[in-house]
Amino acid sequence: MMKDEKKVIEKDRWFNPFWSIWLKHLMSRPSCYKCPFATTERVADISLGDLWGVHLYCPELYGKNGGASLAVANTDKGRTVLQAAEAEMHGHELKFEEALKYQSPMRKHIDSNPDREQFMQDLKGSMTYEEINQKWADKPSVRLLWQKYIWGNRQKVWLWNLTHRNQKWEDK
Repeated sequence: MMKDEKKVIEKDRWFNPFWSIWLKHLMSRPSCYKCPFATTERVADISLGDLWGVHLYCPELYGKNGGASLAVANTDKGRTVLQAAEAEMHGHELKFEEALKYQSPMRKHIDSNPDREQFMQDLKGSMTYEEINQKWADKPSVRLLWQKYIWGNRQKVWLWNLTHRNQKWEDK
């Protein structure tokens, strides 16, 4: 696909070698393995990040390919700023404990991959893009493809909505 005279490659993340390599933490910076900020104790007024688990928290946002972000007010100043911006945002408030379930960077740093050094040597060496991908990227498993495309997040959202609708009726 060409976009503005530039070549743009669009590929589902599960078939994208970059995604596979990234998930293995092969290309993460060494500082990420001992990040002092991977904790719920934050020094910033506001923390921003991807909302992992968006299909569970905000099913109305899921599948629109616009992305979903998590904004956490860590201080009173942060709460004031987020409240002032609330009219410009779409979504809803989550309990911190709920949002934290899928936000592993707020709980602990990533684990180091013992193969990182070899990966970096290969990357800096004479290996081609195709050779790097063949050696380091995993193709998606049948199980993963089943989970993502057959019994994927849309079905999980449907089931979640169904169970919560029944729960709401029981509460009345």
